[in-house]
Amino acid sequence: MANSYCEFSTVIPHLTEEETEWLKAQFEMIWVYGEKEYHEDSVPEEFHKVEPDWIGYRAYRELEDHDCAADGGLGFEHEFTGDDSDEDWGRHLWIYSVESGDTERVAYVIQKFLQRFRPGECWSMTWAETCSKPRVGEFGGGGLFVTAESIEWCEPYVFVDERSRNHRNGGHRLAAYHLALDGSLLREQRKFLLELQEQSQKHSDQYELLAGLIELTDELADQAHDNYGIDCLIEPPSPDESCECERPGQFCSGVPGILAQTENGKLVAGAKVERCDLCMRYRDDDAALQKLIELGIAPTPDKATSQKPGPEAMRFDPPTCPECGEYAKGTFETVPGLALLMFDADGEAEYFGQTDMCWDMQTTDLDEQGRATLICPAGHTWQAKMDEGCPQPTEENHDLPCECHCFARGEYDKLMTTADE
Repeated sequence: MANSYCEFSTVIPHLTEEETEWLKAQFEMIWVYGEKEYHEDSVPEEFHKVEPDWIGYRAYRELEDHDCAADGGLGFEHEFTGDDSDEDWGRHLWIYSVESGDTERVAYVIQKFLQRFRPGECWSMTWAETCSKPRVGEFGGGGLFVTAESIEWCEPYVFVDERSRNHRNGGHRLAAYHLALDGSLLREQRKFLLELQEQSQKHSDQYELLAGLIELTDELADQAHDNYGIDCLIEPPSPDESCECERPGQFCSGVPGILAQTENGKLVAGAKVERCDLCMRYRDDDAALQKLIELGIAPTPDKATSQKPGPEAMRFDPPTCPECGEYAKGTFETVPGLALLMFDADGEAEYFGQTDMCWDMQTTDLDEQGRATLICPAGHTWQAKMDEGCPQPTEENHDLPCECHCFARGEYDKLMTTADE
């Protein structure tokens, strides 16, 4: 199996005490209840059995789609140095990745820092993308340039693609040029092109030519956003003005700002969900899909809907942790996975690096006495009896006899030592 890496190492130099304290605060995990923030060990007792409104690193609290559990942490490693005698960097923050870092998270944090403390300055970083095996297309990298107003990206794939297109164009390099665009005029021109397209016969030469011009206006708007931080030259319509995505048609989802094929109010199986690039009511396609899930138009992901047939309500004895008294967070489950293989010309195989999970075959892990293994929010585990309507042990279940353990003490291997196929 091959592993892919994204690695970088850089600093924010010459930090003041105020800047240092602010950055340290941004990297703290917080539990939010209402408008108040708490560290894990300072959450008031009355909130112990209440789900927080938000959990995550303070730096990302403004990100509506941030999910600390799903996103896998801060996105990079960091260390502070308090040595002001360093001639090059002084007191500084070292930002780096050991195996795989998130360059977008780095850019986001840096821009917040510049906006607050150094609005007139800029900051840049480069990164390397490598692979543990010499796989074609797995090596690259890039750079980013950050100011308080914008974030610009440079990637070698774009450079190579541009040069390839130039070569296919007869070896003539497409010269870079600047456009002075009037946003309101561009919107009117695009609207006019759409009206002409509607009047032309579909699949005719005229229709295809107009489609190309409309695509050109969209590309100009996208590049203005991607390269210069201009939100959108084709601005969203006012609340009382409908967008093209709301017009009846095959991909009208019934939700403004989302393109998707639906039938009887439900997403068609296998249909793609996209945000409308004209009104841009949603940040990206994922945000559009999440909205359809919230409205019940699209099904929830397999992970969220992979519950086994069984009673609607379950009872456990005991339902609370013997150590801390908290209610169980969940049960241990076994989910089979299909580890994909890749064969070479000689018939030798290696793991592809992807495993497809068989969620429909998910089962609860029970011991010989039919007890489930529960875990509380603090990481303690214990055995509990389930009500009569719950699944009973089978030969396919893993036996998990254990005492009350704490995962923070590295006891996971003890819990799984008796697991057998």
